[in-house]
Amino acid sequence: MLFCTRILIIHQTKPKQMKKIFALLTIAGMLFFFGCGSANQETAAEEVEAVEEVVQEGVEEVEEIADEAVEDVEEVIE
Repeated sequence: MLFCTRILIIHQTKPKQMKKIFALLTIAGMLFFFGCGSANQETAAEEVEAVEEVVQEGVEEVEEIADEAVEDVEEVIE
């Protein structure tokens, strides 16, 4: 019955009113879509920063190991 009531309400509205309603729903949908998109970009930016920190830590560890290896090789040569 609720569905029939909605059909009657939609049928009784004028075309200009329907255009306004459709325009408002379209704008609301676009705002929702773009609003969610910016949240995803912020999340992605945070993830990129976290990955860069981990990579930097890994690079520092590898540099330390390489320096120790060079020192060991120099001791063997001497």
